[in-house]
Amino acid sequence: MTSQNSTSRIFIITIALLLIANLVTLSLLFTSKKTNETTNNNDDRKNILRNYLKQEVGFTDAQLVQYDTLKSKQRLQVKLMYDSMRMMKQQNIKRIGNTAFNDSAIFSAASATAIEQERIEITMLQNLKAIRAICTPTQQQVFDTGIYKIMSKPAPDNKKKEK
Repeated sequence: MTSQNSTSRIFIITIALLLIANLVTLSLLFTSKKTNETTNNNDDRKNILRNYLKQEVGFTDAQLVQYDTLKSKQRLQVKLMYDSMRMMKQQNIKRIGNTAFNDSAIFSAASATAIEQERIEITMLQNLKAIRAICTPTQQQVFDTGIYKIMSKPAPDNKKKEK
């Protein structure tokens, strides 16, 4: 076995493992039932950015109305993209199974998934750009220096609320 074949095989195995991990994550995400507590946590998560815009950035009521309208459109857009990606992944798994999990089918499926994930990421970043456009120049400075903190906060933990 040549070094190039060995490297290619390792690369394909890594992609396959990442694809399987993504599928497991998505299946857990879409098959879990929402309890009232989970719904409350989701509501908290949804309001984190809105609260940041109001309290830290200094959005006015008119800006918050613009934000709420924009966010509703964005949420639907991203949900449709995730739904599409989930269906694509299911089709990819069927196709991979029909090819006895050959390396080229795995590589092709992983590439298609990566392209979809990139498209979703670009859309989400463009959505942040649209939110930023609502800001005044002074607010944009606050937004630019703090948005990464808000976006990197973990979702509220269900277990903490149970105690």
